[in-house]
Amino acid sequence: MLGNHVGAGGLVWGARPMDVNLLDANVQWLAGALLVLSLVGGTWLSMLRLRRRWLMALKNVAVIALSIGLAMAAVALQLNLRNAWFPKVSDLYEEPAPVEDTSVGARTDDRTFGRVALTRVDDRVLPLLPKPGQRLQSFTVTTSQGRRGWPVDVLLPEGYFDPANAHRAYPVVMALHGVPGSVSVWQGRMSLTRLTDDLVRQHRVAPFITVMPEVTPSGMDTECQLGPDSTNQSKTWLSKDIPDFLSARFRVIPQREAWATAGYSAGGWCAAALPMLHPQRFGSGIVLGGYFRPWWGNAKPPASAVAELGNRLDLPAVARRAKPPVALYVQTAKDDPNSWPSTHVFLTRVKAPAMVTAEINTQGGHTFRLWMPGLTRPGWAEPCPASSPDRPHPRRARRREHHQIPIRPSIVPLTPTHSHQPCPALARESRRSQNSSVSSTHRAVPNRATVTPSSSRGRMGACTK
Repeated sequence: MLGNHVGAGGLVWGARPMDVNLLDANVQWLAGALLVLSLVGGTWLSMLRLRRRWLMALKNVAVIALSIGLAMAAVALQLNLRNAWFPKVSDLYEEPAPVEDTSVGARTDDRTFGRVALTRVDDRVLPLLPKPGQRLQSFTVTTSQGRRGWPVDVLLPEGYFDPANAHRAYPVVMALHGVPGSVSVWQGRMSLTRLTDDLVRQHRVAPFITVMPEVTPSGMDTECQLGPDSTNQSKTWLSKDIPDFLSARFRVIPQREAWATAGYSAGGWCAAALPMLHPQRFGSGIVLGGYFRPWWGNAKPPASAVAELGNRLDLPAVARRAKPPVALYVQTAKDDPNSWPSTHVFLTRVKAPAMVTAEINTQGGHTFRLWMPGLTRPGWAEPCPASSPDRPHPRRARRREHHQIPIRPSIVPLTPTHSHQPCPALARESRRSQNSSVSSTHRAVPNRATVTPSSSRGRMGACTK
């Protein structure tokens, strides 16, 4: 859905020319001027007659390059204005600014999840898969409301078909794309297969099954709620139909503590709404650049249902009223008008037993370069460093400019299994950090370059919501 995130007044310049505000309303006039210049300038140059042929050829090439370049610049400015990808010119090339870590709600995982013994063995005889032996499976899952069928991809972990794992049950992560977008983004831009395989090989996360549903069937922006046949069609499909479908065909851990969501932009809204509204199914979620109140797009609910849905889907109000026992990792930027306003309100409403860990960037916009590294941060257990007498004491290490946040397995289903336990020293440091933490704390982190590898940062936003 296209938004309109523009300000009033002229172009706002900061201390440097590169600090110009690209989200100002007057950027629309600049984009129009560039488009007119491309047309007028191209026409005028094409009318020039030069005596030498090589000069004429060179002029024609210059006309084409100038016209296309100016037209593309105009389109890029207009798209950036509506999608808030890069609030400032400097965001195109600068490293992410210092961030702020915020923890609200419950102080420990036990307060949120209790002590649950997960069912890690599955001895059932399951149906044959469409592509036996292949990790990526594709299905059409029928909705229980309206009897429609929408596409779903399932990515299985390495070793799923290994006879040694024939009775092993796995956690599940539901990956939800943005708008506009499709399931293919997870295998393309987000490189989900490579990312998850690397994390598993490094023992930073237990193997898990990833399910990737199409949240915009036939281009319909459902907000993971609406559908062609009812106002709850997509919600029921995501929260009940797909989990039931997976449970009948794959070896999955049934408890809610083993089911998580992950999404960016509009998919981040879905990744927050599903655990908050269905805590009996999803225990945790990863919200990257998402928002916490519905943002209706091309599929608006009936006028008679707008008020009721708005109240029921207001996640800050849900956090204060229902206090669902879920854990969320939230990543946002203060200059992201799509995400920050409702995220800020949500963080002030969270109460235990809910637990939220937030990474708040001072700048960065609505871009993949923030979201892609964010997938590897929430609750992952760091690999044990090699024991060495030169290794500094954990408390001293925290004073360094580039430091690791102590282990906090806030995303429970993805923490390592008993075969890959975190090293005892770091686990003890984590417990000391949790016991001394305050319910709502803010600590500035100078520079997160050590946990934001430059190789994984994208340079263009591709999502409107």
